[in-house]
Amino acid sequence: MYLAINKMYYIIHFIDYIIKWRLILLKNKKIFSSFKGNSLTNQIVIIISAIILVPLVVLMYDIFFASRTDKVVFFDKEQRLEALVKSTNSEFSRSLEALWPGPGDVSSTLLHNEFTRVVEPQLPANPGIRFGLYVPRTEKITVLGFLHNFRNLSQEEEAQRESEIFVNTKSGLIATEMSNEPLFRISGSWNDQVVEYISPVELNGKVVAVMWVGERLNPLFLPE
Repeated sequence: MYLAINKMYYIIHFIDYIIKWRLILLKNKKIFSSFKGNSLTNQIVIIISAIILVPLVVLMYDIFFASRTDKVVFFDKEQRLEALVKSTNSEFSRSLEALWPGPGDVSSTLLHNEFTRVVEPQLPANPGIRFGLYVPRTEKITVLGFLHNFRNLSQEEEAQRESEIFVNTKSGLIATEMSNEPLFRISGSWNDQVVEYISPVELNGKVVAVMWVGERLNPLFLPE
C-alpha cells in the first residue's frame, strides 16, 4: 500500500518508546523496586503489552489518518493529471484543426506525429509522467515518457512495452471513446499501481483519438 512506509515508521517509533519506557522503570529503583535487574517476568509483560498495543495503534491510525490521507493523495493526483490532460488536449486539438480542416477521417499518421510534437517538449518538466494516445480505428498507441526510471530501449523493447501498456489501458480507452467522457481510474498490479486520467480528443464534433496521462501511485522507483 501507498502508506505502508508511514505505518511502519510509527510502529517502529512506538516500539522504541516501549523499550525506553521499560529502561526508565528499571532505573527508577526507589519507586519501582519490583523492576530491579533483568527480570524475565517484566520483559515478558512488556513484550506482550507491545504485541497487543501495536495493532491497536495501527488500527487507530488507519481509521483517523490513513483513509483521509488516501483521499487527499487521490484528489491531488486527479486534479494535477486532469489539468495536464486538458492543457495538452487543447493544444493538440487546435493543431489538428489547423492541419486538417476538411471533412473525412484525419490521418492516423498525422495524429501520432502531431501528438509527439506537442507532448515531447513537456516531458522534461514532467518526470514520472507517461503520456499516451490511442487511435481507435487503427488499434495503435503512441507512448511518451516513463513512469519509472528512464532508460533507452531497443525497438523490440519499445514495441513490447507499448503492447503491455495497451493491454493494461485498453478497457479504459474504449470506455472513454464510447462514452465521450473523461475517466479517472487506478490500474496496474498491487505493488505497481498507476493512476490515469483519460480524455477523448474531438475534431469536428467526432472522437478521433483518446489521450491519457498516467503516474505511479507507489512512491518507489523501479526499472520499467
